[in-house]
Amino acid sequence: MKKQEIPSSTNHNPAEVARALTAFRNQEPGREFLAKDLLDRLLPDRDIDGDQNEMYVGMQDTFNEMKKARRFTLGYIGHMLSESSIPSLSADFLAREVGSNTVAREVSMVESRLEKQTVERILSMIGYDSKEASGTFCSGGTMANMTALTIARKVMETNYERIGEKFPEEVWVLTTDMAHYSIPKSVDLLGGPRHNIKIKTVETKGLKMSTEDLEAKIALAKKNNIPVMAVVAIMGETETGLVDDLEEITRITRENNIFTIADGAYGTPYILSRNGDKFKGLGDCDATVFDVHKCFYTPYGGGFIAFKDSSDHAGLARGVMANYIGISTTNNFEEFERQRPEIAREFREGTGRLGAKRIEGSMSAAAILSTKATLETLGEKGLATIYDLTLDRTEHLHQRLLASSVFKPYHDPELNLLCFILKDEILTELGLDKHSRKFMDFIEKTRLILDNNIEAEGGYYFSQTDLIDESQNDPTKKAWTWRACIMNPWTTDKIIDAAIDNLEMLVNNERNPKTAVIMPTLR
Repeated sequence: MKKQEIPSSTNHNPAEVARALTAFRNQEPGREFLAKDLLDRLLPDRDIDGDQNEMYVGMQDTFNEMKKARRFTLGYIGHMLSESSIPSLSADFLAREVGSNTVAREVSMVESRLEKQTVERILSMIGYDSKEASGTFCSGGTMANMTALTIARKVMETNYERIGEKFPEEVWVLTTDMAHYSIPKSVDLLGGPRHNIKIKTVETKGLKMSTEDLEAKIALAKKNNIPVMAVVAIMGETETGLVDDLEEITRITRENNIFTIADGAYGTPYILSRNGDKFKGLGDCDATVFDVHKCFYTPYGGGFIAFKDSSDHAGLARGVMANYIGISTTNNFEEFERQRPEIAREFREGTGRLGAKRIEGSMSAAAILSTKATLETLGEKGLATIYDLTLDRTEHLHQRLLASSVFKPYHDPELNLLCFILKDEILTELGLDKHSRKFMDFIEKTRLILDNNIEAEGGYYFSQTDLIDESQNDPTKKAWTWRACIMNPWTTDKIIDAAIDNLEMLVNNERNPKTAVIMPTLR
């Protein structure tokens, strides 16, 4: 395998970087070799004429098909995807081989103990007190957001039951148009056939939640006697990586006694990075969402949801009757209120009632073990190094775009994502409107050429998205952009430069077709 250049770091010495990078494979994933080695180990005594060998050959056919699957190489800088780390991949396989179901403690005693240890480290990272808070693994960010909003609804239901009133005919969830699609999906499901839970959109300022408009929307809700069930802030937008001003948002929500959810499915672990100050206020949120299968570099799917107050979390167990897995609670309000402290204690301490902590029922221990393996090997310090490497590469991309004669950044980066667009004069020269389908097709065309079959050796891969254009009075009028997400810790500044150089060449070929330059062999 060709030796890869070790990326430079502004915050860490070469020895720290080299140690962190040992957890990650570089250019060649070696997928076929891994698959063959696995089969050889699982079928060590197969007879060449026997049934096991027939199965061996059949599985090789499947593995050969996967040769065509997407490779997350050093030039793949388009989505929140990367190769899983070596420790997490190994632990994930171990969990699959054990095959336990963490819904029932009696078949996952060891896994439950490891979950408690892992949960406590994540709670500490977020800034929660493990003596008061609780958390649980789930299948991903969608279910984590669903769980958080479910608890927000149950908290509101409990508050109304305590004063002897019915749940309101209409309640609001406040968030921005930058929210992940799982938020409206969850609100639709929780609102039921009457859709009594509705999203009220908060305006953005600089693509982030406008705290001025948040206060205005809360005031509007009070004026119309409509309770606000939750405010959902975003800790690392899917499109841009931008982080809402959580410190100011939580000040507003605390003053108005509103349940606050930090959707940090992507961004939460960047609290460990050199940009950790962007996450001030996270410890004041009622719930925090975090996907371990993104920036903890574990295999899919693994999400995590944490609650500052385990008593809130305990509400998820209300009315659950399944004695065979050790869960039996009442729907009666007064009786459940007497049960709640004990359930909250169990949720904090990780004893019993595993299935009651999440919406999902059956789940393997894969997310638990792969996360624990990551924390035990890389640790918080190693993860911080990896995050800082991606921040360095993103800042380099930002500076490269500022110097470009063709492109300009669409926003300043805060994490490891950055969207960019053609300069206004280039758009005019090419007869393109940044809001149009024609421009979207132009971006797609350049991306496909630049990609150059990245499933094989590949070229460079950016994604694309449409973003709010705050210069327009029409909030539905969005601008199309290229989108970079730098996840692979082995990616270097040279690779970033080459990607932009080639993309500039493609644009310049469109500008001057008579003097078009033939695209060189990529990487």
